[in-house]
Amino acid sequence: MVICVKCGREQSRRSGSMCEYDGNEKAGKEHAWEDRGEFIDELHEKLPPFIKERIVMLQKKKAEKQALFNERLVFCSKKLDVLKAAHAVYLDEELPLVVKKKKHRALRPLLVDLILFTIAFFFVFKLFFYIFGFEIVSFIITLAVMVGSIIVKSVVPFLKASRYAESQEFADELGRKWLDNNRFDKVESDVEAVKSEWDRTRRSYEKVIYDAERALAGNEDDLLKFYNKDKTTKNQYLEKIYEGEW
Repeated sequence: MVICVKCGREQSRRSGSMCEYDGNEKAGKEHAWEDRGEFIDELHEKLPPFIKERIVMLQKKKAEKQALFNERLVFCSKKLDVLKAAHAVYLDEELPLVVKKKKHRALRPLLVDLILFTIAFFFVFKLFFYIFGFEIVSFIITLAVMVGSIIVKSVVPFLKASRYAESQEFADELGRKWLDNNRFDKVESDVEAVKSEWDRTRRSYEKVIYDAERALAGNEDDLLKFYNKDKTTKNQYLEKIYEGEW
């Protein structure tokens, strides 16, 4: 068996076909065939220093990336904490005032209707006695109708509005509106996006480091797999070990 030290292709005999390797211009376009066993022995002997250098570089880059992500995360988290604190102040200090105003707005129509009812009652009372005299049953019926009308038209709506103003539903609605107006969800999603992006980046670096460490363990398949998969390591190896040979 032979193997191309550039593209990693393996076959039973050498050929002059074009090499698919495109990571190193010095390598040229023709396959660089070598006996597979001899090449594996050569990798065991010469590749570990390149892998160790690659691990150090990856760990350094990972630390640099983490520092940058930490800065972004601190910035976004501070914005989120400021919004949370402001929201707490709103709920504790401003929300009760809004509830109070809503109750006052609901009370105004009721007071107006009561005043109008009092005036109307006065005229109805005078008119009733002027026309019908003192007929208590008719008067009670008339009074009940008027009171029932004012209750249905004004008192019931006031009680409903007052109860809603004091309800948790109304508080939640106002709290949610405050969050929407201040783009809380956007800031919160920014924090989660930074965390998610760093998690993907971290896993990517750790995967390559893990593969490199397995290759250092000396397993033939892991060594050859890492050599073919990690272009940075392969390029450095080809440039320094095979420089000028093709």
